[in-house]
Amino acid sequence: MTQEKLMADQKVPLLVKIGYGIGTAGDSVPYNLFFTYFLFFLTDVAGVNPALAGIISFIAVMWDAVTDPAVGFMSDNSRNPNGRRRPWIFRSMWPLAIVTFLLFIPNEFAGVAQSVYYILMAILLWTFYTTYAVPYAALGAEITRDYNERNTIRMIVGLAAYPFVALCNSGPMWIIAALAPKGVDVKTCWGIAGAAAGVVIILCGLILYFATKGREDMTYLQNIEKNKPRESVIKTYKELFKIKAYRNLIFTGIFYIIGYTLFSGVGVYLMTYCAKLTPGQQATFWSVYT
Repeated sequence: MTQEKLMADQKVPLLVKIGYGIGTAGDSVPYNLFFTYFLFFLTDVAGVNPALAGIISFIAVMWDAVTDPAVGFMSDNSRNPNGRRRPWIFRSMWPLAIVTFLLFIPNEFAGVAQSVYYILMAILLWTFYTTYAVPYAALGAEITRDYNERNTIRMIVGLAAYPFVALCNSGPMWIIAALAPKGVDVKTCWGIAGAAAGVVIILCGLILYFATKGREDMTYLQNIEKNKPRESVIKTYKELFKIKAYRNLIFTGIFYIIGYTLFSGVGVYLMTYCAKLTPGQQATFWSVYT
């Protein structure tokens, strides 16, 4: 079937929608794992000074704020014959999975070397997260021209995200609850959690990649971009911040991230040290909460 015939059929096959929805693992898994457990992992598992741990997290999140528009700009202006979005997704999911594992793997670094390691891993995590998540979100709007189909696709993505959020929020604690009583070191349990997250990212990324093969609207995009001039990323930044709605969205997003981080990150400390909940009890809470 030709590209034109594929896109002329406004109805996107259910398997394509589900395959695209499953790809949200590359977005949901590292995002929720970072915001829920990274700060706790740094202070209580890796032994990083709390103030330094906060600085490391802050640097990583600010780096993400810088890279988001830049990656969007590069993806929009991609001239890859295989598409503007899918090649980015395919190339990003492998390092994203590896860095997710390296972020939580036990290591013997100490002092400055330890700080440098976690700053580097956190920055790399958000770099590859962005190069996956931004093209992924854009791809959903480009595999069909039908407005209702796009809404249906986003609904499936939203529904598919919940199991992955539950997996991230409760998974590490389920692993600790199951393996720690058997003598497995807590640091090793976190390494297992990171490895499991990496496997999920790769498997779901591959499902997304093959499910959406041939669905990116190449003919349409080639037509609208044939005479489109290349613009600088600086100019793009300036034009974006002239839009009041965009500025409001940015500030709303910042406050959301602050609130979500406080609830998720501080919640682990409260449940561990104030409520004295066991890993199993915490895992149950996160499962129900999600």
